[in-house]
Amino acid sequence: MADLRNVSNTQVSNARFILQFFRDKGWTDEAIMGMLGNIHAESGIVPDIDERGGGGGYGIVQWTPKSKLVDWAKGKGLDHRTLTAQCLRIQWELDNGHQFYSTTAYPMTFRQFSRSTKDPAHLAMAFMYNYERPFSLNQPGRGQLALAWFEKLVMGGDGSLSSGNNTSGPTPNTYTVKSGDTLSGIAVRFGTTVSALQTLNNIKDVNRIDVGQVLKLNDSGSTSSSGNSSGSNNTTSSGNTYTVKSGDTLSGIAARFGTTVATLQSLNGIKDANKIVVGQVLKLPTASSNTGSSSGSSSTTANNNFYTVRKGDTLSGIAAKFNTTVARLQSLNNLKDVNRIYVGQVLKVKATTTSSTGTPATYTVKKGDTLSDIALKYGMTVSKLQSLNGIKDVNRIYVGQVLKLR
Repeated sequence: MADLRNVSNTQVSNARFILQFFRDKGWTDEAIMGMLGNIHAESGIVPDIDERGGGGGYGIVQWTPKSKLVDWAKGKGLDHRTLTAQCLRIQWELDNGHQFYSTTAYPMTFRQFSRSTKDPAHLAMAFMYNYERPFSLNQPGRGQLALAWFEKLVMGGDGSLSSGNNTSGPTPNTYTVKSGDTLSGIAVRFGTTVSALQTLNNIKDVNRIDVGQVLKLNDSGSTSSSGNSSGSNNTTSSGNTYTVKSGDTLSGIAARFGTTVATLQSLNGIKDANKIVVGQVLKLPTASSNTGSSSGSSSTTANNNFYTVRKGDTLSGIAAKFNTTVARLQSLNNLKDVNRIYVGQVLKVKATTTSSTGTPATYTVKKGDTLSDIALKYGMTVSKLQSLNGIKDVNRIYVGQVLKLR
C-alpha cells in the first residue's frame, strides 16, 4: 500500500503545482490524482529526469519521447526541463486529441477523463490503459499512489491511506460501497483484483455495484453482498470437489476454478457438457493435473493459465480481468481478429511452460511490427530488446532488420 509520509518536500511542492495547474484548466481533483499516481510511478514527480530503463521518455511526460518534447517546447519558446512546460504539453495533447485513446476496459475520451469524478484509483488505471500504455498493465501501485495523493493533497491527510475510506494494517474482511466507488478502484485500494472481487461476491457486471452494498474482500468475510449480486456468494466446494447449484453451467464452473470444460468432462466422465444436475458432485483438478487443452502447444503450469469464454465476453474485457493486454492474448492464442471469440473457447491468459526449443535466437522484423509487439510475442521487455540490439529509439526499427532475442 502506498505511503507518502516519507516523500520529499520537492515532490510535494511539484505535486501541488500539478494539482493547481490542472484545476485551473478545469480538471477534477480525481482525474488529476489519477494522472499523478502514474507520474509518480514513472518519474517520482521529477521534471528533469530521463526515463528509468532507457525507454526514451523524460520528466513527468514519460509517454512522449524526449525529442518530441524538446522540439515542441523549443517551438513554443519554453524550457522543456520545467514543470510548466511539461504540464502545458499534457494540456496541449488533451486539446489536440493526441495520445489518449478510449479502450473497452476504460471507455472514455481524454476530455471525459479530465472531467470525471470517479475513484482516483479507477482513473489511474484508465490513464495507464488509455494514455501511457506501458509494457506491463499489471501495476496496481499506480492506483494506490493516486489514492494516497488524493488523501494528502485534497483531503488534508498524511498520505498514508490511514484515514477516510482507506485502511492501514491488515485488509478488512468487508467493504461498504460508497458514492463514486468503482470495482477496479476498490480492488486497487485493498491490493486485490477485479476478478477476485467478482468471484467472492458473485458479481457478473463489473460496472454494477450499488452504494451501501457490502463486498467481501477475502474468503474469511462472513457478510454477504447485496445489490446486483445474486445467489449464494459461498462456493459449495470441499477439497477437490464442487457441488452443482441451480443455474450452474460447466463452463461457468470451469472458469470459476481456473480450469477448462474438457478437463471437468474428463475427470467426471461427462459426455454432454450441457447436462449437469443440481446436487451433482464434480471432481476438480489439482494445480498439477489440468488436462484441458488449448490452441497452443505449451503445457500449463497451473489451472489459472486458461480461461473459458462465456456469453458476453470480449477479448478486451478478458484482458482487463486478468491484468494483461489484448495484444498479449492474441499472441498467446494465435488470434487474428480480436472480435472473433466464441462461447466455450479456451484461451490462454498467462504464458505457459514452453517446449524445449525455447525462444529463438533472432527475429526478422516484418511489415507492421513494433518493438512492443515483438517483446510481447516473446515474453520480453522493450528495454531488454533495446539493450540486446543497441536500439536508442523504440520507434525506429525497419523491415528486414534482424533482432537478437537472447
